[in-house]
Amino acid sequence: MTGIVVASHGNLSEGLLNTLSMFMPGEKNLEACVLTPDMGPDAFKAKLVAAADKMADPEQVLLLVDLWGGTPFNVASELLAGHPSWALITGVNLPLLMEAVSDRDDKISAHDLAKQLIVVGRSGIKVKPESIMPKRKAAAAGSNYVSSSNKPLELGLVRVDGRLLHGQVATVWSKAVRPTRIVVVSDGVAHNALRKTMITEAAPPGVKATAIPVQKFIDVCKDPRFNGQRFIALFEKPQDVVRAVESGVKVSSVDVGNMPGGEGKTMIGHDLSMDAADVQAFKSLRDKGIEVYSQKVPNDPKEDIFGLIKKAGEIK
Repeated sequence: MTGIVVASHGNLSEGLLNTLSMFMPGEKNLEACVLTPDMGPDAFKAKLVAAADKMADPEQVLLLVDLWGGTPFNVASELLAGHPSWALITGVNLPLLMEAVSDRDDKISAHDLAKQLIVVGRSGIKVKPESIMPKRKAAAAGSNYVSSSNKPLELGLVRVDGRLLHGQVATVWSKAVRPTRIVVVSDGVAHNALRKTMITEAAPPGVKATAIPVQKFIDVCKDPRFNGQRFIALFEKPQDVVRAVESGVKVSSVDVGNMPGGEGKTMIGHDLSMDAADVQAFKSLRDKGIEVYSQKVPNDPKEDIFGLIKKAGEIK
């Protein structure tokens, strides 16, 4: 029987399974994976693998994920590359989940089950009164931005975030900044074909996303052919931002979104961990007159990174 893993930001996945049990109690081969704010991609990957291993047939797994481009989606997509018999659907809702559990049996594969569910998932979204149904698609993020060759390339948002292009950036930040392009600046990602593909797939409608090495980003920022563009630039680590600034890239501010924990890291905030090298990089940016703050989404107040570092005490 095809196993089903529901993966989400926060407790959505657990809530869906709890609600499902009211209608269909006692279902087996069904797991929830919750991404918490302090959890990095590697930790979430371990949870997904553990959940799949609990299935009766670990090679027939359907992943139902909340949001295209979010961390659960990105991690699940990476796992999918090593498990070609698995299938993944985003935008999970209760009608889709109920249909998935009802339709699976010992003969249907994860791929065939996923094919049957697409129509069900979409038809589960309805509206009343019908007169308010949109007559045409809303403009895509960035579509109202008018390019001008006389205007230099603008860095609408420079963000350090270990998750890189994920749900917050692809939805909330893209709507606020209206970029023409999202650029992941990372030597490691740029030279990893799978991760580059995932970045491209996670782009919001109407906005191109790409992953390039740090030096390529520096070159692009100085290239007049990119005049009139507005970028969201996503960095994995602050040291790469320092390298870009010291090479002449003009940055006015840096938002620190997420820095996952690890060996030698000290937690300074809810989902911010760093070591002495990270602190020194942020100090270097500050000394160059660059504002450094933490702001999860545009409507949140900015938090002073150095205030958080001071509260955390000594960071080795």
